[in-house]
Amino acid sequence: ISLGNPNLKATHANNYDILYEQYLKPVGIIQGGWFYKAISDPIYTIQSVVASGPYAGYQQTQPQNGSSAYVWGFEAAYQQYLGFLPGSLHGAGISANYSYTASRANGVPGRSDHPALQRQSPNTWNISPTYDRGRLSIRVGLAYNQASIFAYNYTDGTPLGLKGPLGDNYLYTHLQLDAQGSFALPKGFKAVVYGLNLTNEVFGFYQGS
Repeated sequence: ISLGNPNLKATHANNYDILYEQYLKPVGIIQGGWFYKAISDPIYTIQSVVASGPYAGYQQTQPQNGSSAYVWGFEAAYQQYLGFLPGSLHGAGISANYSYTASRANGVPGRSDHPALQRQSPNTWNISPTYDRGRLSIRVGLAYNQASIFAYNYTDGTPLGLKGPLGDNYLYTHLQLDAQGSFALPKGFKAVVYGLNLTNEVFGFYQGS
C-alpha cells in the first residue's frame, strides 16, 4: 500500500564544498574535494506493516518529514589520455573516481536512533578504461556501490532489533560491468554496440542484515 502525505514540508539544505582541480598534459585532469550538506525537514520513505483493519499484514509505504540530517564526505577523480603508450596502444585512456559518504538522519518517525540517510552508499567507485583511435571508440566501465538503506522499516521495540528480519530495507552491494563500442562508417553513419551488466549482477534487497 502506498500512501501520500499532504502535510509534507519542503526539504532545504545548506551545502558547503571545497574542490581542487589540476589539469594534466596532454589531456587529463585530477580532482579532489570535500563536501558537507546540512539538511532540514528531510523527506523519508517510511515502510511499515499494517497492524489492524482489512489490510492487516500488508506492507505500507508513506513519505514523512524528519527533523534534520547531514551528509559529508570526500571524492576524488582521475582522467588521463595515455598518449605516451607505443604502437596500437596509442589512443588508450583511463577514467576513475571514488567517493566516501557518511550521513546521519535525525527525527525519523517512530525511532530514536540515528540511521544513515536512504540511498547513501558509504563507498562508491568507478573505473573506466577507454580507447579512441581513428574510427574506433571503446569504453569499458566497472562500477561499485556499497549496500545502502533503501527504505526505513525498523521502529523502536521491533522484535529481534535493528538487524533482525523486521529491520530496515537495504539494497545489496552492487558491482557491475558495462561496455560500449562504436565505429564510424562512411557518410556520417556510426555503428554502436552496448553491453550492460555483463556479469549479470543481481539488483537485490534484504532486511536488517
